[in-house]
Amino acid sequence: MQLYRRIDKQGMFVEDVLLDNIPYLTETITNEDGTTQEITHDTIPNPFYIETPCPQGFYQPKWNDTEWIEGGNVSNIISSQLENAKRSKIELSKSLLDTYLVKHPLLFIDGKYYSVTRDKQNLLNNAISIYQMKIQLGIVAELKWNATGEECAVWSLENVVSLALAIAEHVEPIVSKQRSYEVQINSCTTLEEIEGIVIDYEAIA
Repeated sequence: MQLYRRIDKQGMFVEDVLLDNIPYLTETITNEDGTTQEITHDTIPNPFYIETPCPQGFYQPKWNDTEWIEGGNVSNIISSQLENAKRSKIELSKSLLDTYLVKHPLLFIDGKYYSVTRDKQNLLNNAISIYQMKIQLGIVAELKWNATGEECAVWSLENVVSLALAIAEHVEPIVSKQRSYEVQINSCTTLEEIEGIVIDYEAIA
């Protein structure tokens, strides 16, 4: 078995293929009676199968009949790489933010700790909204929430709103920092600038 690199008519790399035999040029000819047949030239290698290995590092490899070269538009490649790097860095900033919030719960006025993750914030705000809707409709309702490691307990609306506001104040500087990182990342014009941005939420705690 021999590994070849198949290319298209423009010389662009398509795929790696394993073949038992050397691929020879095949062409279709039309006979005088209108029928067609394929003829294999067993002395002419198929030009669409390249034996020369393709080096790493090309974004869109292209065979120029002598060697592998970069076949993509350089400016487009750089732009694409830059946008991909920005997206990855922004996702990292969000992931590290989530990790920070998990590790830094809020110590509330009751002396207990409360989770401040984005999921918990959404659940708390949703619980408040549903409770208020039920009260407006005259439906008997209880508002329940729990401290970290404890079971849910009944809360007054005043106290749970105070908790929600305390959580919002607790996370606001951290969330603002993530948005600041995002703006900084999007303003970068080189990969080196993106790599040079250090995401550290502990520094502003």
